[in-house]
Amino acid sequence: MQRSRLASLFLLLCMWYGQGSLLHASPADPAQELLGERTGLQNEREYYKVYPFMEKAQQYIAAHDNDAAVKELEKALRFVPDYAKARWQLVVLLADRAKHAQDAESAYTEAIGHALRLQAQYPGNQALLDTLVTLLSEKAMLKNLSAAAADALADTATKLYEAHPRQEGLARLLMVLSAEKAKHSPSPRADTAKALTYAESLHRLKPNDIETLFYLAELYDLLGEREKAVSALHNIQQSASAAETHRIRSVRTEAELERRYGNMARVELLYTELADRSRDPADLKAAVHAAVVNTHLPQALRMTETLLSPSFALPPPERAHWLAAAGNLAASLQQPQKALALYREALQLEESPLTRSALATVQESMGQWREALDSLAGIADADALVLHRRATLLAAHGGKREKAEAIRLYQQVLAQTDSPSLRAELYTALGWLHMERADAAAAVRAFEAALQNVKDARHTQALQQALAQAHLLPGGNPALAEQLFEKLSRTAPNK
Repeated sequence: MQRSRLASLFLLLCMWYGQGSLLHASPADPAQELLGERTGLQNEREYYKVYPFMEKAQQYIAAHDNDAAVKELEKALRFVPDYAKARWQLVVLLADRAKHAQDAESAYTEAIGHALRLQAQYPGNQALLDTLVTLLSEKAMLKNLSAAAADALADTATKLYEAHPRQEGLARLLMVLSAEKAKHSPSPRADTAKALTYAESLHRLKPNDIETLFYLAELYDLLGEREKAVSALHNIQQSASAAETHRIRSVRTEAELERRYGNMARVELLYTELADRSRDPADLKAAVHAAVVNTHLPQALRMTETLLSPSFALPPPERAHWLAAAGNLAASLQQPQKALALYREALQLEESPLTRSALATVQESMGQWREALDSLAGIADADALVLHRRATLLAAHGGKREKAEAIRLYQQVLAQTDSPSLRAELYTALGWLHMERADAAAAVRAFEAALQNVKDARHTQALQQALAQAHLLPGGNPALAEQLFEKLSRTAPNK
């Protein structure tokens, strides 16, 4: 069962928060109640029964042979099942085994079983309860823990929590387990609501606990309670105990929450605040995106220029991307000179067909059609769209030689496309180029081919008129031209 980053963090907190690690606990942690030489023994006879096994176990522990020690402790418990010291040491050794064994789940299960038996004997021992929470939490963190094992673990934790409702570690553990179960459950809302119950209980126990507030925000969000989720995040932002990293994380979380609800004005405001506080380029990029969505293009351009400043030191490919993005914004804001400079700097860092195409568009808008042609010609493995643009520029601005090249390019595009509408457009352009050259036969063929690819009545009439004009050229068919004009006059809308 895969664990989310937040879930793993909380399970770690279950293990460490206020109780320490089991494996690094001092012998006094479970109190003398569990460590007394005769705790759980009925008489001296029982003590002498277990003494040889306990002595061997201590020797094996000193020699770091934990497996042998476990066997001796198990022998001692077979003679005196209630001997607390033997069972406690067995819990510690099995927990250590779980850290290194291939079958960690089985080792944890065994350790938890012994700890539960001890807990039944000494229900008021807080150190033992903390140990149980640690073991349950460590087991919950195992990768690929089966759903059945997770459910059994949750059942054990629930029973303990019912007996100890003020145990923070249990509340945390149950909150995480319920939330994780919701991700794979046929009724996720019910499990999320259960997780929220534990989170709210934990919040009542420790109202200023930052991680609990984060979890509350996530759970409220999952249940569609946006205002409560935002309120939890605001509590973090206003908390005197929150570190600056917590405040930044809470603002970032709120921004993503508002994005899901479509509140892009709020998203832009939050990410802009984040960009000033965190100095994280990811926040600045998100702020730019939100500003673009909100059509706040001047602000988007300013933030993009900040992102491009030396203080962020973007790697060359990423810097090229954002230079091109800044160029697009400048072009949209009718700042062509700035756009040209940004596009050219981007191309110096990384070649990009999209950037070259955008550069050509700005150059064409400034009347620099030859420069635009050069930019388009620099695109390697140009597709039909680029060839089409080059041909159109040549046809519109070029002389006799350039128009001949335009004809060649249009024919090249025709060989690459099956789109009827584009083929109609290309043949129409070819027809007018042949008309300029007074090539009646070529013009007629082009217009007739265009008519075969167009179905719109208005465009059909325009092409029939162009075809009639082509037949009036030397080498054309004037009689057919007259017939076409007559037909057009009869079908004109005002007739």
